[in-house]
Amino acid sequence: MKNPIKIALWIALILIMVGFGYVQLGGFSPIDISLVECTDLKLVGVEYKGTPQDEMLASSFRNVEDTKLANPGSILHTIYYIEPAGKSDTMHVFVGIQRAAVRGSVSAMTEKKVSCRRAVVAKISAHRFVMPSPLRIKEKMKEFASNEGLVLQDIFVDKLLDDSNVEVWAPVIES
Repeated sequence: MKNPIKIALWIALILIMVGFGYVQLGGFSPIDISLVECTDLKLVGVEYKGTPQDEMLASSFRNVEDTKLANPGSILHTIYYIEPAGKSDTMHVFVGIQRAAVRGSVSAMTEKKVSCRRAVVAKISAHRFVMPSPLRIKEKMKEFASNEGLVLQDIFVDKLLDDSNVEVWAPVIES
C-alpha cells in the first residue's frame, strides 16, 4: 500500500491545478449588470426550430457566420425562445447580425426587430467552459430589474462579442 501522505499531496496538487485553471479561464468572474439606454435592435439572420443534434442548426450558424465574416465589424447575436434542456429536446433560436452592418442583399435571411429604449445588460467575461449558465444569468438580470422596479420584456438577446466575452440584453417594458 502506498504512503497515504503522498496520495493526499497528489490529490491536493491536482485540486490546486484545477482551481488555478478555473480561475485563469474566468470561472469566478462576476456578472456585471447595468441599466443602459438603447435603440431598437434590427437584426438579419436565420430562425431555427428543432433539436440541437440537427444538421440544420449547424448550417444556420454557419450561414450567419459566413455573412458575419463577409461584413467586418458585425457581431453575432442569438435569441433563444426555447432553450433545450438536453440533446434531443426541441429548441427555437434566432441567429443573426445587426442589419446596419450588412452590405448587400439579405434576401435569404429573416429580419427581426427588438424594440428597445432601455435594457438591463449583463456582461460576462469568461471562457465558455466556465461561463455561468443562461438560467443563472437570466435570474440575476431579473433580480436586478426587480430591485430597480423594472419589468423586462420576455426576450434575452445574446451578443457574442468573442470567445470569452458575451453581453446579454433584456429590454425593459416601458409604460
